Amino acid sequence: MLTQFILVVQSTYAELIKLYWNVGEYLSTENGKTSWGASFIDETAKFIKENCPEIKGFTRRGLYRMKQFYETYKDDEIVSTVLTQISWSNHLQILSSTKTQEERQFYIKLCIKEKYSARELQRQISSAYFSRCMLSKQTYKGYTTLNELPRGKDFNEDLQALAAQIRAEKRTKARHHDVSI
Repeated sequence: MLTQFILVVQSTYAELIKLYWNVGEYLSTENGKTSWGASFIDETAKFIKENCPEIKGFTRRGLYRMKQFYETYKDDEIVSTVLTQISWSNHLQILSSTKTQEERQFYIKLCIKEKYSARELQRQISSAYFSRCMLSKQTYKGYTTLNELPRGKDFNEDLQALAAQIRAEKRTKARHHDVSI
């Protein structure tokens, strides 16, 4: 029963993401065509509020996020196939907290693989998990990316060992820096 519920929630997320993608595409396309410029989205939000007040999430801010969502990922073939596999909250967190396409792809794949909540994703981004993984990507057991790390009972131990190795490398670099001055 729980499995069916999870499937329904995932299906709902997928449809919601598709809707937001389509709205973002429409806004991006129409905003470029009209002479209204930025006020096009403002007017669209106002129209929705006046004509469909029961619909939530289609405020000025929400519409700008949908447009940003579409424009950020429209040319990214890798990500476009997996966009519907994470929640809108996770997408918003990734859009607002990442700087590069590679970083966005990393966190999207991480969310899918680890089934992160928005709160856990925020914690990972705040701890600079992407940067730490990229700095150490060729230094731990021959694995070059997070996706290659084995999953299983030793995964947490592997991550702890990886973190310890990163700290040791930083200390070594700091000592070397002190000696060379």
